[in-house]
Amino acid sequence: MLWVLLFATIIALNGWLRSGCLVPYLVEREPDYLLLLPSPLWLAVWLVASAATLAVVRRFIQHLTPILLLTLPLVAVGLLATPLRDAAGPWIYLFVDMFWWLVAAVVVLIALEWRPSLSIPSRWG
Repeated sequence: MLWVLLFATIIALNGWLRSGCLVPYLVEREPDYLLLLPSPLWLAVWLVASAATLAVVRRFIQHLTPILLLTLPLVAVGLLATPLRDAAGPWIYLFVDMFWWLVAAVVVLIALEWRPSLSIPSRWG
């Protein structure tokens, strides 16, 4: 149950961040970013929804490790608070702006994980 809560928190944080807005602006000819986030109430809504979804999905998926890839947007935004701030731009674009491609990759990995457990009868067997 602890794993479900951990994954639900990761998904909730990503959904909450995704519903926010990252605004680039110039400060003395160098780009900087302002992160505008919705109310923390929305974080609670995301947490409850993702925990309920994972409780259902957990019955069908043995290993939830592909869902850990959803932490990449958190890492990209976290780069803004480090000395690597100047290099954060491409990673933010890749993992925040292109978030739906990351979700698609996670869905494909989960589908590949399901495939061996599906029993598909052979026509020639």
